[in-house]
Amino acid sequence: MRKLLLVVAMASLLGGCSQMQNIDRERYAVAVSEGGTDWYGIRWDRRSGQSWMLEEDALVELSESATPPPGRYQVVMATRSDGFGATRIEQTSGRTWILVGREWRELTPQKPDASPNP
Repeated sequence: MRKLLLVVAMASLLGGCSQMQNIDRERYAVAVSEGGTDWYGIRWDRRSGQSWMLEEDALVELSESATPPPGRYQVVMATRSDGFGATRIEQTSGRTWILVGREWRELTPQKPDASPNP
């Protein structure tokens, strides 16, 4: 029985690996977030980071504070009380952007404040 479970687990892992390789070959992806009766979506190019907001029956391109470099991009969305929030990460370098209005703004790493709290 243990051997059967091990074989099933290994087959599942190997299947997952091939699915991950397919993800890298797929050029575009979509993230969706819903809240109440509304839903929000962003389509993005996994290689360039270029992205569009899904609106009604159109894709509206999101602007950039600066052109992102080629890479491997992922977008994550979350519903908030006032709509939604979105974050984009370039997975190789770790560079990260947040969506402000309809513009991606890159976050810059900050060093923690060394002074003790009063």
